[in-house]
Amino acid sequence: MVIRIAFLIFSILSVFTAPGFAQYKIGSWRSHLPYSNASKLVLAGDKVFCNTLGGLFYYNRLDKSIDKLSKENGLSDTEVSAMAYSEVTGTTILAYANSNIDLLVNNSIYNIPDIFRHQILGDKRIYSIMVQGNKAYLCTGFGVVVLDLTSREITQTYRIGDGGTQIKVNEISSDGQSLFAATDQGIYTASLSAPNLEDFNYWQRMTGIPQFDQKFSSTEFINGKVYVVYSSGIVDGDIIYSWNGTNWESFSDLMKLNSAYIGDNINHLSDWNGNIVITGSYHVHVFNPGGFRIKFYSAGSPKCAYFDNSSILWVADESQGLREFIDEYNYSVLTPNGPTTIYVASIAISGNTLYTVPGGKNSDYTNLYRQGTINTFKSNLWSGKKSTSYRDFYRVAIDPLDADHYFVGSWGYGLFEYQNDSLINVYREENSTLQTIIPGDFYRLGGLNFDAEGNLWVTNSIVSEPVSVLLKKNHEWTSFSLNNLVSSYNMGDIIHTQSGYKWMILNIAKGLFVIDDNGTIENKDDDRYKKLDVKDEFNAIITNDINALAEDHDGNIWLGTNKGVLVYYNPSRVFEDNNFYAQQILIPRNDGSPYGDALLGTETVTAIAVDGANRKWLGTRNAGVTLVSEDGLKQIYNFTSENSPLLSNSITSIAINDKTGEVFFGTDKGIISFVAEATGPSENFESVFVYPNPVRENFTGDVKITGLPEKTTVKITDINGNIVYESLSLGGQALWNGKNFDGDKVQTGVYLIFCSNEDGTLSHVTKLLFIH
Repeated sequence: MVIRIAFLIFSILSVFTAPGFAQYKIGSWRSHLPYSNASKLVLAGDKVFCNTLGGLFYYNRLDKSIDKLSKENGLSDTEVSAMAYSEVTGTTILAYANSNIDLLVNNSIYNIPDIFRHQILGDKRIYSIMVQGNKAYLCTGFGVVVLDLTSREITQTYRIGDGGTQIKVNEISSDGQSLFAATDQGIYTASLSAPNLEDFNYWQRMTGIPQFDQKFSSTEFINGKVYVVYSSGIVDGDIIYSWNGTNWESFSDLMKLNSAYIGDNINHLSDWNGNIVITGSYHVHVFNPGGFRIKFYSAGSPKCAYFDNSSILWVADESQGLREFIDEYNYSVLTPNGPTTIYVASIAISGNTLYTVPGGKNSDYTNLYRQGTINTFKSNLWSGKKSTSYRDFYRVAIDPLDADHYFVGSWGYGLFEYQNDSLINVYREENSTLQTIIPGDFYRLGGLNFDAEGNLWVTNSIVSEPVSVLLKKNHEWTSFSLNNLVSSYNMGDIIHTQSGYKWMILNIAKGLFVIDDNGTIENKDDDRYKKLDVKDEFNAIITNDINALAEDHDGNIWLGTNKGVLVYYNPSRVFEDNNFYAQQILIPRNDGSPYGDALLGTETVTAIAVDGANRKWLGTRNAGVTLVSEDGLKQIYNFTSENSPLLSNSITSIAINDKTGEVFFGTDKGIISFVAEATGPSENFESVFVYPNPVRENFTGDVKITGLPEKTTVKITDINGNIVYESLSLGGQALWNGKNFDGDKVQTGVYLIFCSNEDGTLSHVTKLLFIH
């Protein structure tokens, strides 16, 4: 009997298991940040923490693993500004740009929000941290704050400027007797034996040093001397001085005397066995106290460097991330995979392939002159490519028939066509109908979109033919003058709708424009055009400031504006209806009154995406992301940087992977994604898939039934036909929590899953093994 049961379970497993099907838990988050632009590192026991422009990670020297740290796994904030480690307490200290603080002790995180919450006029950013024993000295824009790492409390604040005024402290060091603060106004010192260091009278500016009232960026106590860096502000003009307890000497002059001209500005100082480690703009130098260079590392773009106890040099590099130098000539790059930049202007997804570009225009429509960059996310790996000739890649559109064929529009340099990530064409005036405002790189392309036949539509700002089309059938171009109705406008995004009409945004609060080409793109005689002011039913303009537009599954046009969300419920009548108007979605107040409030009416909506269940994801300029129901009346999620791992409340773009339900949010601090419940619907039941299958006893989360038509009724029964669960799919996916109608986990056994589409014309049955 035992043998037969084992064989039965093995048979079921062999039928139900689908190897290689990647899944992510519903409700989980994933950040997608660049880790190559490193600024700081700290050696913390067996770990090397490295801070980058995109985020924080650490390298474990014992098992050689790399792990990313973010709000997803417990950090309190984003954008680390300073780090340090206390060997006495085993504490890694993380200070954020907004002055919030986390303490990492073993596997616990302790938040110290005191400075963040305290109302302080002026700059309260934490620039660096020095640890002595169980105390951490936080150098801020207003002075020095002392944090007790044992009690995890802030104990003192030193405002050390003349008369107790606030002064920016860049770094602090100590010789065990006194403190030395490198500030924007010179070097200040105080005795540690002073009765009250919170009294500014115990702090004195040291006037015996050259440039005594100028900016000093760094300080470090090494081998009995205090070293400081005078930050000159000119190339190769920084000077290192040393204090021997009596007077100041120029260590830079001593280096030159020994023919050791470093040729760099100085980013950082550290100590290695009594030698001075100097992190320059391009190299890391090691000098002995006599001014002789004993080691030299060509390190690219280093920001700081430390030696560990094994004499391995660790470098935070601005171009490669974390670098481990075994010796002066051999190194490894230990950096997590990620995109090349935090900037996100446009995200496009087709299947399991994602492309994103960083953007190229300011709010006044002038160029940003960002390097032309495309980042690709495929097979859960990021890759990036940069152009040395072109800049300001602004929009991206993927060929609906070929996910490896895509186009990138720039704000100035033309249209770029790629196949398999290789550039195959650059379209400008000489080989297309695209136009430049003036001779040169002024092709200001505001939007790209494919129509149902695979033709690429492009909007072109402030030119005589503001819309161009690359025809699929012959790869030739045609363009529209549109009777000069919009030739003077900055053109924005464009969408192709179910009716065949093309809707586009007119930037700088000029409303919308609609084209009906009557299905004959090359024949302009039967075209219809209409410029729209966004009006209400009383013919009053609500707003013409449009940032985003999207068509939902029912053909309604949703607008993201500076006054929340507006909807056109009858867009096919845009040319026939003289009183064509948009409507606000009014959310009932539920206070007994008949009144309602406009959906996100007080927010500027910057991005809209429609998921597989026809729900709307709404991104805002300052209030994060909101998911609303199909009709917009019910809020399902509201994500902000305060209540979720969302990187920022400023959303630039939203795109959805319809196959997996993963929603990608572009923010002003990078990309992060959230696995939602809805996927794109299927036309039939040919690709139904259940995951996990089997459901093992230690599984937590929801069982996914995917590959369903929209609004599929799903009924789950035991082997005897007793219904234990019933649900309606969200787009192409239904979820089951493994419980029956009474909320109890079902027993071990085989369960049947019955699926039928909305009108009952299609049905499907599949099996699931559930292990209690």
